[in-house]
Amino acid sequence: MKIVILVSGLPPLYNGGTEIATVELAKCASKKHDVHIIAGTTEDGEYKINGLNIHTVKSINKKYLFGAYFVLGAVKQVLKIKPDVIHAQGIQMALAAFVASKITRIPYILYGRGEIYMKWFGKDLITYVLANGASRVIAQTQHMAEAFENYTNKEIEVIPNGIDAERFQFERWAKSSHLKVAVAVGRARPEKNLACFVDAMRYLEKELKFDHAMGVIVGDGEQIPELKKRAEGTNIRFMDAVDNSEIPMILKSADVLVNTSLSEGFPMAVLEAMAAGLPVVASRVTGIPEIVGNLINGILVEPDNYKATALAIHQIFTKPVMADLFSRNNLAKVKQYSWENVVRRLYECAE
Repeated sequence: MKIVILVSGLPPLYNGGTEIATVELAKCASKKHDVHIIAGTTEDGEYKINGLNIHTVKSINKKYLFGAYFVLGAVKQVLKIKPDVIHAQGIQMALAAFVASKITRIPYILYGRGEIYMKWFGKDLITYVLANGASRVIAQTQHMAEAFENYTNKEIEVIPNGIDAERFQFERWAKSSHLKVAVAVGRARPEKNLACFVDAMRYLEKELKFDHAMGVIVGDGEQIPELKKRAEGTNIRFMDAVDNSEIPMILKSADVLVNTSLSEGFPMAVLEAMAAGLPVVASRVTGIPEIVGNLINGILVEPDNYKATALAIHQIFTKPVMADLFSRNNLAKVKQYSWENVVRRLYECAE
């Protein structure tokens, strides 16, 4: 089967969870299918990277208008490739899929991402039209499926992200018994709420008197300058954007992953932490409780509560038996998330 996947961008220029997941999904699917990725970037082009067929479309880096500017070039590529199915990674990418489908009658899949939870101009009308025009609407979590039910009477399938757990299967070296490391991974955008992580690490040190901890923020984004200013006087380090190949080593060097998001689809960072055997502290928002069980493989806290976040981190750092239990449970649970299973459910079950 010939498949086109539409995505806003690709690493290393775009290192968000959706972009990273798209590459991993395409790599797995290409073992059995003819897969083409159409991605937005600064220039038009066609490439073959690590065996993947990449078609780039020149667009603009403009919040919420990216999808509209992406449409013309993406539709041209779809007409050229002539796939059997179009897979849109998110609502804004589905706009191009909708237009291409109207022209060619090629069916498209709308695979929901975190943008279903965000407010943006025209969201309700656009989501209604695109969800009802799709041959299949897929959510990453049951919570997301319920959000899509506000826009269509179609049956919403739930297919979570996958993970290549083998990337994390190497021995980690002995960690310092003194220094503890909390890591946050994600692009510094408002919905990621990394300011809460900064404030939590400050509270941990100053108020809880835990002065032998280090916070690490991995990722680029529009809020990095203000976060660096906010973090002055704390033991927080910024790694900015890193290649995804470095993530396993970074996570294996940490003691806990902290996710302070105000909304999430199905965060790749949490899956990667699970594969690395890391306990997780996360906001109790959207579909995260479907991934992180409170006091089972991590600790859930109320969103935007830096004191509760600090207390949860403190528990992980000071209760090694609890941390070890969470670690073992994550290593066991992550086995249910595989890209092979995602590909089978996305494409092969539909053939």
